[in-house]
Amino acid sequence: MCIVFFQINQSCTAKHKLIIAANRDEYFNRPTQQAGFLADNPNILCGVNLQPGVKGGTWLGVNKQGKFAFLTNYLTPKEDTYTDKVSRGFIVRNFLENEMNPHDYIASTLMSREHRPHHFVGGQFTNNCQNMNVSYFGTHDSSSPLNFDDGVYALACSTLETKWRKVDHGSNKFHKVIQNPNSSTKELMDNLFTDVLSDKTPLYPDALVKKQSGSYLPEEFLKLYCSVMISGYPEYGTRMQTVLIVDNNNQMHFAERTINSNTVEPNPSSYFTFPIDSGI
Repeated sequence: MCIVFFQINQSCTAKHKLIIAANRDEYFNRPTQQAGFLADNPNILCGVNLQPGVKGGTWLGVNKQGKFAFLTNYLTPKEDTYTDKVSRGFIVRNFLENEMNPHDYIASTLMSREHRPHHFVGGQFTNNCQNMNVSYFGTHDSSSPLNFDDGVYALACSTLETKWRKVDHGSNKFHKVIQNPNSSTKELMDNLFTDVLSDKTPLYPDALVKKQSGSYLPEEFLKLYCSVMISGYPEYGTRMQTVLIVDNNNQMHFAERTINSNTVEPNPSSYFTFPIDSGI
């Protein structure tokens, strides 16, 4: 379960063409490798899931040619286990590894709805980074597939039309942070980590979350789950925070913070920057 805030801005005067701020929420005992370029494919930068059965997959990543993608799951009642469906674990990585554009990838791979419930956003810089194609697919979303225009968006573990309180709250904070015209890229990244992704404002109760999750989740958990950053629950919470920015020089900036047992590292655990090599 994750939450992602992002802005697309293809204006020739834009200081930042792409801004993504994402929390990965997961069980603390689930083995994970922090973000880095893959040993078996150094073209791809991402964190890696080490859980048996999905080992090698990821939830968010980029490649050096200007592809980017992320995935959230869909909050379902416990009885909806979807054991007959294909794992979501390699959806993002497969997109980053192949040459299909986002729309074609969705049409050929995801629209059959054979995977477990999820939401996928895939993007690609084209024409030497002058243009950007960004597409969305959700297994429970009537509006998908969808091509995103310039704007600010948010995605959690529900459909785009379902506005959980923490989605609206986080979107407002995200919009406020990115509107500061004087922020350097580093300042912007720091503010997104601090003011948006680490926001623990209690937004419980949320009738939409309660309705979607059914009755199996304990109230103690729901009280924490209804915040942008999930913190304070012993077994589960926000595990990774990632900020990804592409500036007007077509430089990719990727920073990740690791959280262990609800303890946030004071600085990014890893930081990478490189020019996008997009001649598509």
